Amino acid sequence: MKYEIIKRNVVPDAETEKIIARKIEKIEKLLESFNEDLFFLRINFNEIKKRKRFNVRLMMQILGRHLRVKKEGPDLPAVTIEAFEALIREIKKFKEFLRNEPEFRRKIRPSYKEKINKAQLKQEVQEAFEKYVEEIMPRLYSFALKEVRNRIYQGQLRQGDIQVKDVLDEAIVRVSDMIKNETEFKEKEVKKELYRHIIRIINKWTKERRSQLSILDKTIPPEEIDNELYEFYQPDDILHVEDVIPDTVETPEDEVEEEELQKSIDQVISMMPDKWRQAFRLIELEGFSPDEVAMIQDRSVEEVKKEVEMARAFIAEKMEDLGLEWLER
Repeated sequence: MKYEIIKRNVVPDAETEKIIARKIEKIEKLLESFNEDLFFLRINFNEIKKRKRFNVRLMMQILGRHLRVKKEGPDLPAVTIEAFEALIREIKKFKEFLRNEPEFRRKIRPSYKEKINKAQLKQEVQEAFEKYVEEIMPRLYSFALKEVRNRIYQGQLRQGDIQVKDVLDEAIVRVSDMIKNETEFKEKEVKKELYRHIIRIINKWTKERRSQLSILDKTIPPEEIDNELYEFYQPDDILHVEDVIPDTVETPEDEVEEEELQKSIDQVISMMPDKWRQAFRLIELEGFSPDEVAMIQDRSVEEVKKEVEMARAFIAEKMEDLGLEWLER
């Protein structure tokens, strides 16, 4: 975790320095599920000489939010402990609040099958649409789940804010409404519209929830996201480790090492801006052309091509930082 110490009229003694190190380690353990680049701690020490007192202020930036603590007293080590413990209590307290008192309640919606039956599609079109949706559902689910989990990882959402099933139901219903007057089923167009609406719905619901979160002074993400963050990646549609390094897995130790590498690669993709990540996945993993992605994302073809190249460069740079070479497929 990155941090900065600001000293004004005082130089912390050895005891205070040890306290800072211990408390920072404790905070890092509380936040170990997340990318450390998303956190920053500012520690401000000030001696009020006229009053012979020390002032310790802590400001913790967490995923774009801020926690602030201010303590004052005659003994610097004691005040430092008091300030850090207050900050740690705030982190724990707010985590507990988020776990037990979710602000956003899931809306109960009819399933897409119920709504399709009411959409009055022509029978042949409805049958073809339902069959296609069932065939493509695993890929739609994987794509939507990755997008939601990425928003959680980046701090845009809390766990449970958006249910993937609701996203898919809404997207499928919207597309069924679009094709209700069609006399034939157009698979390619339907596929593009499904992905387009999945992205639109996630963007819209994320914006709504962030707007509601803005009324809160502080926001701490729920615990235990790290393991769940990577469990949804499916072996047939991700950037595989074998695309980056040769397949050398021979022992259980090698398998563990490869799993760790895979998590690193997945995390690199998760760190990209939303539009880069979406365009990259749609082209590299879902098989869309730049023209189709431009339609899905409501942007120009030139923008899509440029950002996919930027995404590739970003991945290559991060792979180099990891000591790996990314071999494009």
